[in-house]
Amino acid sequence: MGELRNMQSAPKKIENWRNKTIKSIQARCSEKGWQEWRKEHMAKKFGKSSITELSDEEVKQLYQTVWSKK
Repeated sequence: MGELRNMQSAPKKIENWRNKTIKSIQARCSEKGWQEWRKEHMAKKFGKSSITELSDEEVKQLYQTVWSKK
């Protein structure tokens, strides 16, 4: 599912792509205790404090960053 979400055409092909991707980011960050890190990262990289303020491209970038973080 992760590979499918990263496809260039994913937002058009997957129903509710944005909501599902945001939920995945939130779940991963909660599971790993990274919520504060996520907020700081978004503020620094995108200048935004809420995940809902991000563009689709920014959500995609955040998804890739969160899922590659160790």
